[in-house]
Amino acid sequence: MIDAVPLEAFPIAGGALIGLLAGWLAPRRARYPLAAGLAALVGVAAFVLSGEFEISAEFLLFDLGQAVGAGVAMCALVQLGERGALRLRM
Repeated sequence: MIDAVPLEAFPIAGGALIGLLAGWLAPRRARYPLAAGLAALVGVAAFVLSGEFEISAEFLLFDLGQAVGAGVAMCALVQLGERGALRLRM
């Protein structure tokens, strides 16, 4: 198994990137389902690439939760930004 820290960051970063792209590019009705579905694929890829499938199937739930959670959260942040609800003042 490769170093654990980057492998645990992969589902979060991948899910966030998917959520960002889905929030910007997808039609409004398809944003959340698209973000969740593609982020689930990232979670499965992280599970397989890290070699955790050889240890236990419970790791799949953890990777799926990280990827889908990050994807849906990022998609929600993009929508809030479009509405103007996220205004950063400096």
